[in-house]
Amino acid sequence: MKKLIIIFSFLLVGCSNVSEQEEILPQLPPHIVLQNELGEIVGMAVPIREQIFVTADHLRGKYGDLYWQEKKLEVLARDFDDNLLFLINETWNGQDGVWSSMPPAVGEEIFWTNPTALGEANISQEQVQSISQRITEEQKGKRIIISGTAELPNSGSPVFGRKGRIFGIIVGADKTKNESYTVRGDVIVNILEEHLE
Repeated sequence: MKKLIIIFSFLLVGCSNVSEQEEILPQLPPHIVLQNELGEIVGMAVPIREQIFVTADHLRGKYGDLYWQEKKLEVLARDFDDNLLFLINETWNGQDGVWSSMPPAVGEEIFWTNPTALGEANISQEQVQSISQRITEEQKGKRIIISGTAELPNSGSPVFGRKGRIFGIIVGADKTKNESYTVRGDVIVNILEEHLE
């Protein structure tokens, strides 16, 4: 009986050390890495429903046609007010993202991905600093401001919680304020619905 207790104690100590040493990475939501016609990585897009993806519209303005796995993606709709671009990807057979109907709470832990290091699951951890009530009169309440500046390849990146629920996508940044801007997921879903009607 004494040996059994010692072995059990050893197992408990061993398990607790493993959990302290290993950090559990957040669950990455589905997404694709976008390229320009030269094959250079320019941003990301997130599946929203039935082979429809969303990304930041300024990518099309800067690079023209966008590609995934050397296939040109068809434009379904553009929303200039919110800097959103909806693309059709007929070759996608993966899952759609799980979109949150609510923005994250102030101070909630959120993440975005780096498209140049996806193979290593390199994840930038950020904290929500504030939920924007007003960026411009037209964009009132539609965006989330997060700390840290997302560089251009992060445009269109999903902004998500630890369990992979998507809160929105990155559409811009202000280096002088060290802030990045995300259009909320519920706003994106509503805009898509309007374009599909």
